[in-house]
Amino acid sequence: LRSWDCRWPAKFYEEQLEAVEDLVNKLFKFQEQGFNLDSIMRIHEQLGTEPDEEDIPPTMEDFPYEVQDAFNIYNLLGDKWEGMSGTYMGKDLGPFSDFCDIEEVLDKKITLQFIKMIDNVRSGILTKKAERTAKERDKKANPNKVSYSGW
Repeated sequence: LRSWDCRWPAKFYEEQLEAVEDLVNKLFKFQEQGFNLDSIMRIHEQLGTEPDEEDIPPTMEDFPYEVQDAFNIYNLLGDKWEGMSGTYMGKDLGPFSDFCDIEEVLDKKITLQFIKMIDNVRSGILTKKAERTAKERDKKANPNKVSYSGW
């Protein structure tokens, strides 16, 4: 095989990863807002409408098995937080290999890749949440403070 012959499978794989990342983003977005499938269905039932696909949060069954394994292990791993500022530092990956053995994961490399993807999405959400909280705290502490932006 020539190197250019491998281009299409890699592109397809990248598209699959992007689709999984979109699903992970959608899942965390709904979780952050406090919605799950039952609550969405109740709302639409009360309104007498059918939910659009964008309105329905993904469930674990929507993810490939490898991603479901990654979520299972992700939830077992401990969080690392910076002590003074309370900044989320990511998951403690020390016991990753042991958890993979216990869960009988076949491909640790792809599982780790999915765990990193999940953690990156979660880190982004936690960072934005911390920024909003800091802004609200500053507003309460200095209600008359005028901030200039765009200079």
